[in-house]
Amino acid sequence: MSPGVFFKFIFLFLIIMVSDVWGDVRFIPSIALSEVYDDNIFFRSDEEDDFITTISPGIRFLYTTKYSSLSLDYTAGFERFARRTEQNNVRQSLLFDHTSQPLYFLKYGLSDRFSIARNNRLGYEFDPEGLRTVSTRTRTKRVSNNLGAYIESTMWTRLIPRINYSNIIRDVSVGSELDERQDIIESNIAYLTNPDRDNRIYVSYIAGFYRYDRNNEDSVRDDRDVDRYSIGIGYTHHLTPSLSTDISGGIGGVGLAYPGDIDDTDYLASVRMDKSFPDGGLSLRYSRDIRSGGGFGGAVISDGVYLTFDHGITGDLSASVRSRYVTNRFKDIGIVADRNDNEIWSGGSDIRYNISSLWLTTLSYTFILNKFEGDGEGLRSDTQFQSMAVFFDFPIREWLNIGLNYSYSKNIILGNDV
Repeated sequence: MSPGVFFKFIFLFLIIMVSDVWGDVRFIPSIALSEVYDDNIFFRSDEEDDFITTISPGIRFLYTTKYSSLSLDYTAGFERFARRTEQNNVRQSLLFDHTSQPLYFLKYGLSDRFSIARNNRLGYEFDPEGLRTVSTRTRTKRVSNNLGAYIESTMWTRLIPRINYSNIIRDVSVGSELDERQDIIESNIAYLTNPDRDNRIYVSYIAGFYRYDRNNEDSVRDDRDVDRYSIGIGYTHHLTPSLSTDISGGIGGVGLAYPGDIDDTDYLASVRMDKSFPDGGLSLRYSRDIRSGGGFGGAVISDGVYLTFDHGITGDLSASVRSRYVTNRFKDIGIVADRNDNEIWSGGSDIRYNISSLWLTTLSYTFILNKFEGDGEGLRSDTQFQSMAVFFDFPIREWLNIGLNYSYSKNIILGNDV
């Protein structure tokens, strides 16, 4: 076990030890069976199809007390190919969440999302920014880990200091992409201008460290490390109990970690509006921030518009819509790489209908378009993904739920026969 993993477990153990001893404990086992027909399992012009059978046992652990909660969810997926048996593999996912308030003036949280997979379906979950265009469409091993933690003091009535930490790891078995590790630390101090409505003004400082490694000694990828910094000020205002707004702005810089000079600065901003209804809600957000360059290395300035909408049409029928448009522009900090700026269009909707107390049906649709500037080839090929699915859930008992689903998805490289 590496020292980093060891200290994470020690930290997790200490957190659990300071939590309340007595609480409600639940274990929830599950098992799923799926059969997939893939007409192009390697996502190449010389198509090869196969049937893939997956058995996915899982276990969920829940622990709650008056001042803390903990959940642990583990799933293993045993994939078996009908013809290409050398592609048989086991995918794994581990979800962990813990929050606690051990003292009246202190609360903290810890979460982790870990996964190992080799399939080339649903790659957008691994690469939402569209900057890993090979590992997400080939059947190669991908290791992903998202760790988040925060600690917040409520000692003072109006002043709330908080520290956030996130660690992101992307490890791929692709020579044309870089592995990466992100460490981001944010310190935030908020002052409540209206404690009753939770209106607040806040100042934040963020330090981010992007570390890259080559997968192949012959790779031409520039794996030099990058640092980013930003400082900003913002204000959150609840206009009514059901309507809130948040606006922030600041300046950020990015540059090579060695010699440590900040070569490029940019204005950063975020605007958000949230509206809740008795039967749903609406959220609209614009964000401009500095992000990792993913498999290409370096860093990008990312502009995004995000929209989510939920509505309960009747007591048994509800619908939701989600959409986003994001552009990523690579920063000119001396990184040498074959790359182009890109833009992501994505959207989807879900319709849920309770046919009876024992039968819930969900229809789902997802669309994603990743376009690169200029004439994209190879790593910069434009891609389009579409998926439609129907889910049937039968909650037979509190401890027993049976689910059936069918999905159809299409992933294509635009301008190519793939």
